Amino acid sequence: MVSALPFALLSSLYFFAVRAAFYLGHWPYYGHPDPKDLPPDLPCEWLKYAGPPAVLALQVVASRPLVGRCRDYGGRLLLAFAMFPASLMLCFALLVSDPVGVLDWFMD
Repeated sequence: MVSALPFALLSSLYFFAVRAAFYLGHWPYYGHPDPKDLPPDLPCEWLKYAGPPAVLALQVVASRPLVGRCRDYGGRLLLAFAMFPASLMLCFALLVSDPVGVLDWFMD
């Protein structure tokens, strides 16, 4: 479950952009609008609370068969600890590549 935390944090940023897109009517991009200029009561408030835990639960469920293949406890533990740096690197790669421009918009 700890290895899913980077994805939950990253998804909170993306769910904020989705909520801003519902409010604006278009996908937010660099400088239009500034994130601090958005009202605090954006539409789809439930995404703020349900989105990241859903991503966390989805990754836990998806990684369960992989961890379950290990027969002994030490192998499961080693794989579980190896998954955290792997998910951290994948999230960092997604942040650096920024495929939809969310980080540029948010850091503006």
